[in-house]
Amino acid sequence: MIIGCMLGHTNVITELDLSYRDIEQKEVEAISEAFKSSKTLMKLNLSSTNIEAFSVAVIAKALMINISLRELNLARAGIESGMKIKKLKDEAIEAIGDALKINKTLEILNFSHNKVCKTLLKDTCEGLRANRSLKELDLSYNKNMDEK
Repeated sequence: MIIGCMLGHTNVITELDLSYRDIEQKEVEAISEAFKSSKTLMKLNLSSTNIEAFSVAVIAKALMINISLRELNLARAGIESGMKIKKLKDEAIEAIGDALKINKTLEILNFSHNKVCKTLLKDTCEGLRANRSLKELDLSYNKNMDEK
């Protein structure tokens, strides 16, 4: 919560690295609210945070509004932790796709190592048809969960 508060009250932070931290849902919500209005945050690293599917969807919804973020790292974000709740996982991936349709500033998205199935990744890629800013998309180490 402190990080979200700091981010919301400063216009000088350009990079925020929260990788390898246990971040709770409330913290993700606070960070998302702050980075919706940030005009300076250009790089957000949430890799290896185990924020799970719901929080990925919250981040994606904030990405639809943000006008400054250039790089978002969600590698090992913990999407697979939410696999027991398939609907949440589907909504998170769909939200990323929707964000890609709207966001005009994101250039790099790392979504590797989330064990997301090929069908859901296809939904995310649908967002690329409308997106002209994304230059790098890392989907490596996402397994086809439909295979046995």
